[in-house]
Amino acid sequence: MRASLLVPGALALALALAGCKGASQKAPPREEMASIEPPASSAAPLEGVLDDAADPSAASSVAPEADGWLAASVPKDSPNMRYARLGRDACLAELGRRAIAFEEAPPAEWAQKSPTPMTRLDTPAKKAKHAVGARKATGAKSAKPAKPTKHGKQGKAAGSTKAVKHARSAHRATAPVSTTDTEPTTETQILAPVRLRGPLHGITIRSSLPEKARAKSPFEIFDCRLVLALDDFASLLAQHDVVEVVHMSAFRSQRDRGCMPNKPGKQHCGALAVDVGRFKKSDGSVLDVEKDWSGRIGAPTCTPGAGPNPVTPSATELRDIVCESARRGLFHVMLTPNFNAEHKNHFHLEVTPDVGWMLLK
Repeated sequence: MRASLLVPGALALALALAGCKGASQKAPPREEMASIEPPASSAAPLEGVLDDAADPSAASSVAPEADGWLAASVPKDSPNMRYARLGRDACLAELGRRAIAFEEAPPAEWAQKSPTPMTRLDTPAKKAKHAVGARKATGAKSAKPAKPTKHGKQGKAAGSTKAVKHARSAHRATAPVSTTDTEPTTETQILAPVRLRGPLHGITIRSSLPEKARAKSPFEIFDCRLVLALDDFASLLAQHDVVEVVHMSAFRSQRDRGCMPNKPGKQHCGALAVDVGRFKKSDGSVLDVEKDWSGRIGAPTCTPGAGPNPVTPSATELRDIVCESARRGLFHVMLTPNFNAEHKNHFHLEVTPDVGWMLLK
């Protein structure tokens, strides 16, 4: 059965997460939303470490609510819940058990080694402009500012209900911060950072960066727990003859707007989220989220009767992929173009530790 929002118990949930606005698929977006607060009624943090992975076929029963969202009881043994509880060693051992080709990513490839003062959170172009202005004011010799990268721009926060707080808070990262604020050291933010060194179920998962750049790009770093969810996801995609998944980014630091300052180690900052834009099939055709989704902001995603408009084979297939992933309980957060404009060109897929809900919008 299809679902548009999943939460534990009979309560509508309150957490979604951050997505990004990346307007182009040619480079990972630099700016993304941050975090939503879970409802007070959210399940207590999970405890325990599992040494084994859950059966990918496990599914939660779902029932539509009056507002079009989907409420569900999320079993503790569903894939997303089991993966979120894994410790570092158990997770890496599971990658090995599944014969997934990977290598661990040392902190030097992604971590800020010390707190970094932040005077504002602007786009790269604005940062360069402010830096030049500051040097001129002090009489210091100006250096040629770096060219802005091709990352997406930060979008507006969307929605005002508690159910989407988790997703909209990431958009608030555009607000200036005090000069006394610092970005937390990120060396401990990713529990088990890894790079994929081979396909998952025959499917290559990569960013849209050139091949040479991908080898050391931080955007290619995943938390081990997200890789397990993606492995299950790839098993599903293989049934749709997908051979390649192109994403905008997985890990993004706080400075790259991967999360809010009070959410270190989660969302993109924890390499626990990935923004997928395209699915290439074995016949050479491509399912492009921006071009083929055929939805609208605020429309239900997977409740009975929901569907693309206009109906096309590509739109129907994308919808089937999303809704089946939700039914199997592969991710805690799945945000589509139906959520807001910032997600018009990608699916935000996230594993969220210490929660007992799922959110699909």
